[in-house]
Amino acid sequence: MWVSHIKVYARNLFFALVIISMVWNFGQMVFRYANIAEFFSELIRFLVFTGLFLWFLENAPLMSEAIIDSFRQLAGDASGTRVMYPDDIVSIAYNIVKKACKAFSILDPISICTILLSFVVMALLCTIAINMLLIIVSAWILAYAGVFFLGFGGSRWTSDMAINYLKTVLATGASMMTMLLLVSLGEKMLQEYYNSLALNGDKTVDEMLIMFIVSLTLFLLVEKLPPMVAGIVTGASIGMSTSVGSFGAGAATGAGMTAVTMLKSGVARTMMTGGSAVRAFRTGLANREANAARAVDNLPSWAKAQGGNSGGENGGSKLPK
Repeated sequence: MWVSHIKVYARNLFFALVIISMVWNFGQMVFRYANIAEFFSELIRFLVFTGLFLWFLENAPLMSEAIIDSFRQLAGDASGTRVMYPDDIVSIAYNIVKKACKAFSILDPISICTILLSFVVMALLCTIAINMLLIIVSAWILAYAGVFFLGFGGSRWTSDMAINYLKTVLATGASMMTMLLLVSLGEKMLQEYYNSLALNGDKTVDEMLIMFIVSLTLFLLVEKLPPMVAGIVTGASIGMSTSVGSFGAGAATGAGMTAVTMLKSGVARTMMTGGSAVRAFRTGLANREANAARAVDNLPSWAKAQGGNSGGENGGSKLPK
């Protein structure tokens, strides 16, 4: 089994760190001329610390399995049902689609709507089953492959990595417990609606819509709540609880911000367009003035002189003789 090979490397790392830590701690005591009482006090602390983490290293797989199985059993006892697995959720989804297909008729629009809703319900339930499977697989890999990180418990400088391994095992178990509680509750509701599912047109669509709402709600709860409960162990759930019920608010806020951004962009484009029109008008006016000035400069001298004296002679003009 691959855990035996991982534990060999973890032991080598553990004892290497133990030797480094022992040389450092007792070497400092020698240089500061510590008395015998300080020496034995430090020796007892060192042995207890090293022995505790060595016990964790040797018994980590069994201990991790026991912790995770305890959380699963706790969820089963609390919900009053047996411990559920991902295939139970997939079976419910398959049965819903199978029952909806019995009333299918290509000439009946209601039956087509029922089939489409049943496939959507199946997709949601299969996604929940996949999430449950991911937690189970991650817990199994953590229990066996994660043993290597307990090798860092041989030194006080790196012992936080080993403690984080134990915290992660507890967090995974808490996350699995929360998911099983939610899934068992949703499974009871879906089973009740499935048993009462009638194949008589409008009522079938109504019941399928209810199952769709239950499946969607269960999917959102499974996405939000297990990480929040698992974060209690690691401290990551601080501030996470405020975002659990903000799904609709976040979507509405996003839509509002998008609308404001589009409005600002439209106003900016309008201002830019208006500014461009004003600049074009000014440029055209300047070009016209320049053309008029050039036309005046190109006039004959008698026309310029006649134009200058035309105002004083009753608006008349004189031609050259």
